[in-house]
Amino acid sequence: MIRAGELTRDRGRTAGADAGTTDGIWFAPVSSNCSQRELATAYARSAGRSGPHVSPIPIWLLRAVGLAHRGTRELVEMGHLFTRPLVVDASASDAKLELEPTPFDDAVRATVDAYLAGAR
Repeated sequence: MIRAGELTRDRGRTAGADAGTTDGIWFAPVSSNCSQRELATAYARSAGRSGPHVSPIPIWLLRAVGLAHRGTRELVEMGHLFTRPLVVDASASDAKLELEPTPFDDAVRATVDAYLAGAR
C-alpha cells in the first residue's frame, strides 16, 4: 500500500504529489496474485532450495492459543485472508500514480538476493 507522500524508488519522486492523489489509500502495483504456498515455493526455488513444506495451522488451535496470546487472537480475526483467495486490483493506483509492478520473478530474485546478502 502506498500512502500519499511516500517516495517511490523507481522514479525518485513523491507518489501522490500531483493534484487529486493526496486523498485515499493507493495500492502498490501488483504483478501476480498467488497463494502463500506458491510464494514460498518461488522463494525457495530462487534460493536454490527444494520446495518448502507448507501446511495450515487448524483454526481451533489458533483460537486456543489466542486465549493467552493477543497476537494470535488477532490472527484468528484475520483468518479469512488465509483461507480464501485475496485478489488485489491495483489498476486504479497504477493508472493514477503512473506506476508499473516489478515482474514477479524479478521481485522474488531481488528479495532472495537481499536476504542472502544480509545473512552472510
